This record gives sequence, structure tokens and C-alpha cells, in this order.
Amino acid sequence: MSKGYRLMWAEGALERLYEMLDTIAERSPAKAAKVRDQLMARLALLPELPRMAPPFRLIPDPDIRQLVIERFRLIYQVNDEQELIILLAVQHGREDPTKALVSDED
Repeated sequence: MSKGYRLMWAEGALERLYEMLDTIAERSPAKAAKVRDQLMARLALLPELPRMAPPFRLIPDPDIRQLVIERFRLIYQVNDEQELIILLAVQHGREDPTKALVSDED
């Protein structure tokens, strides 16, 4: 039996998450810890439930998903062939979702 899908962070996505948590921690360390714990709990479910989140409505690809936790949007891609979940981007809910997968270098 499979152990589930592997998780992989795209370049910059994990760093962006840490930046956002650091920003929250400046105002409220307790809130940052709560958000971090919620994020980790939901991410822990992804290997066994890779399609638990709905498709990301802005991209016509059912393998691109949007997981919303608190005010955060995690965009990820499911690769069934490789049993892999790639966490592509992290955004705050106030950010423009159309820019979720656009590099600053573009």
C-alpha cells in the first residue's frame, strides 16, 4: 500500500510562507503559532487526500488546487504519475489571486 503522495515546495513558496508568518508574529506571536499549526495540520492531510481542496478557479487545470487556511491561499499541483504534490505559491487572502503564480521576474 502506498504511503501517499510526497510534498515538494516550489522555489520561493516556503520562504513566502515564513515571511507571512513572521509578519503575523510581529503583531501576535500566539496568532502566528495558531496559523502555523493550522497550516501544518492541513498540509499533513495532503499526502493521503491530494484532491481535498477545490480546483484553483483561475487556471483551467483540475490538477491545480487552492487550499484556503485562515486568510492564506496555498496553490498546489497534483501529479498523479509521480505521486507528488508541488506547493506552488502562498498568498494572503487580500492579495490578487491572478498574481499567485506570476514570478516577480516576469
